[in-house]
Amino acid sequence: MTDIENFENQFARWEDPAGKPSRGEVTIPKGEKISSLFGLGPMPASKIPAVQALVTESNRLDTRPGVGELTLGEQAVRAKIVGRAEKGLAKDVERKVVPLIAKLRSLYGQINMLDKLICAADIMSLHGPNGELLTPGEAQDAHDTMRDQVTRKIGEGSKEHLIDRDYSKARNRRLMLLDFPVFLLAMMGLLNVNLRQVFNLDGPALVGAGTAIVFAIFGTWLFAEIMGRSGARHRRFKDADTALGAPDSTRKRMRAEQIALAAIVIFASSVMGIRIFTEGMEADTPLALVLTLSGLLAVLVGTAGYLNYMSEYENGSDQTDRVKHLASQLGNREATIQQLGKQRALLVEESGIVLATLHRTLAAAAEAAVQKVTGSRADKAIRASRSYAGSRTAVPAPAFDSPTIFEIGRQANELTEHHALLNPKEI
Repeated sequence: MTDIENFENQFARWEDPAGKPSRGEVTIPKGEKISSLFGLGPMPASKIPAVQALVTESNRLDTRPGVGELTLGEQAVRAKIVGRAEKGLAKDVERKVVPLIAKLRSLYGQINMLDKLICAADIMSLHGPNGELLTPGEAQDAHDTMRDQVTRKIGEGSKEHLIDRDYSKARNRRLMLLDFPVFLLAMMGLLNVNLRQVFNLDGPALVGAGTAIVFAIFGTWLFAEIMGRSGARHRRFKDADTALGAPDSTRKRMRAEQIALAAIVIFASSVMGIRIFTEGMEADTPLALVLTLSGLLAVLVGTAGYLNYMSEYENGSDQTDRVKHLASQLGNREATIQQLGKQRALLVEESGIVLATLHRTLAAAAEAAVQKVTGSRADKAIRASRSYAGSRTAVPAPAFDSPTIFEIGRQANELTEHHALLNPKEI
């Protein structure tokens, strides 16, 4: 016999002559003992001595156990199964819950890092139009002030700040690429490159063609950059009617630069016209057709350069450039904060899902441990003994005092409180 069974037998045989119960003695019918011995109930066959001991204990007690209470005998009968359930619960919790806690802490760490990045982005200094450092508030104030000034001037009829909404610098650059064949044709004529020799892979001809291509690319890019940058530079001196409104000395310099740009356009157009004219004359093309084509293509080249310049010159002003610069700075800052905020929201949502899984896992493990005890033969014996004693008080659920379970429960509560701080409910 086991120690607990010895204890139960001794407990059953123990008598207290001095303390007789005030109510009648309770006995277990022999027939029920015999039927239980053969597994027919109402008691578990292995717990018949335990039920007898608990009934004997009940006869000795003056009062029956209250709600949520166990007698010493009932505690002794339940001790082993409670110990096994507690160990199983601790293992189950360590295997299933600890990884969830680790994942949750990792998510909280990422959220905390995003909070720091959002805070840093919120107070990060911005670069002003002149390269000065501005706080976000100062940049916003400067942007709003200049924006209001531009809006007011446009409302008063000024054309200085008007912006072409269809403007595209890339499109202008593609337009200027049409000049590439012009420069290439001119350079191949200048270097006397024979295309037939090039297609025959003649060495000197290939070198000449490569040189012509390099200089044609350089000339096209340089022509486009000079016209575009000059237009962007000159627009800083526009007045309300889009004319140059700079002081006399500056205006004279701007006029001189415009004359130089016009000369560049004329030279580029002349290159195109002369080259076409030369090729046409060598091919014995009628003079009228040669003049028409060379003049038309020369005008097209000049018009492309003029459009590139004017598209920059008439597209806004220095003040609108400043507004755009600040808007870009503020927009990038706001986009960064919003992107970080979205990442944070996703992590908070994910952590909420993990936290819910953690609590469900804890609850399921605890419920399984409780059912292991309440469905055991020991609890059936306790319920049978209380039935014989005439007590209708339910047997209380077991309480588990494992340090592991207590610590994991404490961490789960802390993580729940932390999640509430990360995602406060709006009132």
